[in-house]
Amino acid sequence: MPNRFPILPTLVFLVIGLLLGSFIPSPFRSANPTPPEQTADVRTLEAVVDTLKEQNWTLSRQRDALQDRVDADGADGKTTAPSLPEGTLGDGIYRVGEDVEPGTYDGTVVGEFGYWARLRATDGTVGSIIANGLPTGPFTLTINPSDEAIELRGVEITRR
Repeated sequence: MPNRFPILPTLVFLVIGLLLGSFIPSPFRSANPTPPEQTADVRTLEAVVDTLKEQNWTLSRQRDALQDRVDADGADGKTTAPSLPEGTLGDGIYRVGEDVEPGTYDGTVVGEFGYWARLRATDGTVGSIIANGLPTGPFTLTINPSDEAIELRGVEITRR
């Protein structure tokens, strides 16, 4: 009775296929694995970038605060606060539960540009921002009881 499935030729083709397959480049194998020292260098650079972002944010806030003081100084050198309608908040940082109550507020942009931020801390770092926005027209801001503070620049908000 003849063998319908020749084992020997099948094994030969299988071995040849495996050998050829080992020489064909695979997209799952990296020809040049990243050395550990390069990985460490990348992590160091990422840490430096994060530090620079924090410094840039701090300097930007300091510049804004100085500009606000210069803008608020009158001819007599005394600082004057802008008068806003009752229940309206303008530029500044407000503690939730003390200066501003949680809730929904309608906002308008009153400066050249507007900025708002919900904060988990008032330390001035980027990491303390929960959410923020750069509105160009009317907007709605919802302040949560879990927010530590809000920051407003170039906008005014009024409780609904």
